[in-house]
Amino acid sequence: MKDRYKNENIFNYLLDVEKLRDKLKKQNPKFKFSSDKGDVGETYVKSVFGLIQAPYGEEGYDLISKKGIKVSVKNVWEYNTHRGLHLSGGSNTKPDAYKKADHLICVGRDENNTLRIMANIPIKYIEKYIQGGNVHPRVTMRHLIKVNSLIPDRLKLKPIKKVFPDAIPEYYPKDLGEFFKVPKNFWTNCNMTWRNVKNKVHSNIKLNDFRISKNKQNRKMLLTEWDVALFYLLSKNVSKGIDYKVATYMAFHKLINKDFPNLIPVNKDIIISYMSGTGYSTVKRSSKYNKYLSNFMTGRYIKDKKTYSYLTDNDLKILKYFKKLKKEVKRGDQTTWHKAFLKACKKYPKTKDIELINPKKIKFHKIKINLANLIFKDSFMSNI
Repeated sequence: MKDRYKNENIFNYLLDVEKLRDKLKKQNPKFKFSSDKGDVGETYVKSVFGLIQAPYGEEGYDLISKKGIKVSVKNVWEYNTHRGLHLSGGSNTKPDAYKKADHLICVGRDENNTLRIMANIPIKYIEKYIQGGNVHPRVTMRHLIKVNSLIPDRLKLKPIKKVFPDAIPEYYPKDLGEFFKVPKNFWTNCNMTWRNVKNKVHSNIKLNDFRISKNKQNRKMLLTEWDVALFYLLSKNVSKGIDYKVATYMAFHKLINKDFPNLIPVNKDIIISYMSGTGYSTVKRSSKYNKYLSNFMTGRYIKDKKTYSYLTDNDLKILKYFKKLKKEVKRGDQTTWHKAFLKACKKYPKTKDIELINPKKIKFHKIKINLANLIFKDSFMSNI
């Protein structure tokens, strides 16, 4: 047996393949198995997803769902992240043949030779990444797998049998802007701020303590799906005026499913719309109001006098009601002013203050993140 495929015996390979093909044809008579990998992939997808064979000779698609969705099937046996997956088939000469398909299902082996679903997506979501012209269009595997991870289950074809797991995408910092609308240079600015500005919440906690790190590949930083979700949420918080540190804790709380209030940054315009700067400083520092105002408004969420202040929704209710009561207060009447503010506080009792969680005390590395559910509505794909 050891010499079965050696020297001139190499042709035994073709004989053995032919025998296997004959067996496959008997079990799957509608497939010719003229293209071994392609037909094997189609047979699997047809069975697992309960699809119907397309009329022989149709270009651009292979199977049809019961709802009439035309499905193109691809089988990737030699994995390379930068390899171009040809969408119209190697022998195709008709322009835009791939556009006849509504949906793409790609199966194959990943870098560890594990069988995976590389893509189960409507074709339209990869249009942006197609290269090679209209006769031989192709999309790189790295883009295909990333896009697949961002498509909600409701837009995928549902299997009727146990199916291979999805391929695991590899994200890089540059992908934050390309796929998730994170502002340019956000990754650099966030890391620099955490590195140069002391963490006043937990002095021993760094930005990497919130991440689930992966080993660098070719000296390039790799991000996990957790990391991508963290920086996506973090960037949205920063865009609202939240400082990088608090924005990170907010994102972390959301990912571990812990309560965190909606925060509104305190600035001069907000203060003067409700009271004077002096009045705000007074109520913020007065201990008698601590049990009514949030620790974010008073700055007690960290042990440092110099910090950013934020209003919670409950703080805002208090200030809005106080603004109404203040109309009856005579200018300079401090006693009545404080009575009015106390009345507003008592009308809207605060909930328990949120304590910012130390990431080192939480086992979050096994929490699964569904990026599609988290970011799809805010990605370019939601408008397609």
